[in-house]
Amino acid sequence: MRGQRHCTSCKATITRERYRLLGVGRVLSENEAKANRARGYARSYIRRGLLQKQPCEVAGCECPPMMYHKDFSRPLEVTWMCKGHAREFGLAGPNRAQCSSSMLHMEL
Repeated sequence: MRGQRHCTSCKATITRERYRLLGVGRVLSENEAKANRARGYARSYIRRGLLQKQPCEVAGCECPPMMYHKDFSRPLEVTWMCKGHAREFGLAGPNRAQCSSSMLHMEL
């Protein structure tokens, strides 16, 4: 045990507790699974160079953009926005589930 913080048994217990708190290994809901598949599909296209990263869709914004999906069944239809504008338009954050469909189609 020289140079180690915890014995093997304690380390295993700590790791199990950390995974439990992070939700690692839990079963995803159907919507979470769809979201993960859509993001993975789009990331794969970005790596291959078939989908290009774009600047934030709000004019004049210089913040680094992130990829957002309005519809997970269409993984290559991506909206590029910074976190702040995505929350403003209801694409991210706690209001995503409650946002109206008209808000998602606002002209940017």
